[in-house]
Amino acid sequence: MKRLALLAALALVLTGCTPSANNSPAAVELAFLQALDNRDAAAALALTTLDASEFSCTALLSDYERVGGGILNPTVGEVSIDGDTASVGFSYLVALSGGVESKGTHTLVRDGDSWLIEFPEEYRVSATIPTDVVGTISIAPRASDPDQDVECAATPTDGAYELIALPGSYRLNVTDPTGVFERSRLGDEILVLDGTGSGTATELTYIDPSEFDQAEIDTRNFLIDYVVECAESGFIDAYCPEGLPSDASITLDPNSGKRFTDYPTDITIFSENGTDWRFTAGGEEFLYLRNGVAESFPMSYSGAVITDPLGEFGLVLD
Repeated sequence: MKRLALLAALALVLTGCTPSANNSPAAVELAFLQALDNRDAAAALALTTLDASEFSCTALLSDYERVGGGILNPTVGEVSIDGDTASVGFSYLVALSGGVESKGTHTLVRDGDSWLIEFPEEYRVSATIPTDVVGTISIAPRASDPDQDVECAATPTDGAYELIALPGSYRLNVTDPTGVFERSRLGDEILVLDGTGSGTATELTYIDPSEFDQAEIDTRNFLIDYVVECAESGFIDAYCPEGLPSDASITLDPNSGKRFTDYPTDITIFSENGTDWRFTAGGEEFLYLRNGVAESFPMSYSGAVITDPLGEFGLVLD
């Protein structure tokens, strides 16, 4: 029932309803801090200028009572009013081991007969991943049982990801939804504070170079097997590369003793759109005999890098 009540309150926030309690800047600021202290995200956000369209993930807000950290002992300090703008000092403790003090000033703007807190920029959690890397970024409350977390996940637009996270401790993760790279639950633990700063600007890459190296090895082995199968078929199967002469022979080249020279050597794995992996491969040539003369055929490939339904690495050639 508590979760349903909180979700209903969030719905009121999203439609722009605001409470009409004691309406001085100091009273609004204190009510805001007390709502954070009570882990009541809906009540806190109703006292700010945050627009409904800025909610990236209401599930994270409705799960605020499970966020690690939170605040303790909130107090309101000096108040200054200048027309329709006010500033109110505050302080509180972030409920971590030993308590981290956060203090600063919030700006409030007049809203009819009351005031609203300009939504603190420190509560905007942002992360980026390179635009040529596939990845989904998620943020979740730091909890003792990660499997029960309510996560906010999204594929970043142009590599950027932003959402709202009230004061507390969170895990920021990046995963590869394609399964090509094993990056599940790799990320940063961040602390959203206020006034004194926060850990909200994070760049996430999280693909170990050794993983790329292994993917290149797997790509090379896949293509070598592909070329060998084509040669053993006499270059007639439909999957053989176009352009090989019909009178080619699979006889080994007498000068090299092998059908191709360590093909391929130049392999690149990349993403063009941030959602799929692609590859290019080339750099060496297939050696064959035609009418007893050793000739070569350039082998250059491109295509998609995938994992099949069984989770095995694979390629889909263009």
